[in-house]
Amino acid sequence: MRIVRGFSKVLFVLSWIVSGMVVEVTLVYATGDGFLVFSIAYTLLFLIVGVRTFRGRGEPVGPPRAWWRATATSLSSFGIGTALAVFAILAAVSMALSPGPWPGRSVALIVFACAVAAFFLHSGFRLRSAPPKPLHADLDPRAARVTYE
Repeated sequence: MRIVRGFSKVLFVLSWIVSGMVVEVTLVYATGDGFLVFSIAYTLLFLIVGVRTFRGRGEPVGPPRAWWRATATSLSSFGIGTALAVFAILAAVSMALSPGPWPGRSVALIVFACAVAAFFLHSGFRLRSAPPKPLHADLDPRAARVTYE
C-alpha cells in the first residue's frame, strides 16, 4: 500500500494526531507520567509507516524506498528536518528557562526530536547529491504532443 494523494497524506497525519491525543490524554489520567514511552513509540510507529508508504510526484510507487530516504525530494526533507530541529531548540530553551514538573520527559522528547531531525536532514543531503532522474517521456516519440500534418 502506498499513499500518493495529498488528501490521503493529510488524513493520515490528522488521524495520527487525533488518535494519539485521545490515547495520551487517557494515559495521563490513568498513569501520570507513564505515557512517555507510549508517546515516543506511537510517534515512531507513525513516522516509520508514513516514511515507508508516502510517495511523491514522479517517485516510483512499486519498489520500496532506500533505508535512508525519508521524502521524495531534498527540499521536503530539509524542510521537515529544519522544523524538527527548531522545535527541539525551542523546547530546550523553554525547558532551561522554566523546567516543568517532568524534566525527564522534556529531555527525552528533545532527544527524540533531534534524532528524527537528523534522519530527515541526512535524507535531504543524500537526495541532493543523488543523480537526477532520467527524462523518459521527453525521449519517447510516442509521448510527444506535437502533431504533423
